[in-house]
Amino acid sequence: MRVAAALPVNACPSGYLCVWQHVYRNANQAGAVLRFYYCRTEYLGNYYISSGNSWRDDISSIWNNQTGGVLSGFYDWKALGYRLVGYLRAPNYLQDLTRDRAADGGNWNDRIDQIAVC
Repeated sequence: MRVAAALPVNACPSGYLCVWQHVYRNANQAGAVLRFYYCRTEYLGNYYISSGNSWRDDISSIWNNQTGGVLSGFYDWKALGYRLVGYLRAPNYLQDLTRDRAADGGNWNDRIDQIAVC
């Protein structure tokens, strides 16, 4: 079991893809942040915000601060497999996923279960 430590809301160093539990830069609800560096598929059920509470369906902000304009993909588990929620090219961020339209309709907020980092 991997537990993600709560970090300052501005903690997304160059070369990392960072995701936040709550809306980025919300001083009242900063939440936890999870940072990825390596290019690989990450299953959010393998990471825990707290005991018994995984990162699945608990992301509200994303900052792709990787280098070289890499493209990361975000996926939601639906019935028989993963479905694309959307892509984010570096360097860009999505501060409030309730405002971002997903590839299959609706928004991105609290839907992501898997990330293809780079």
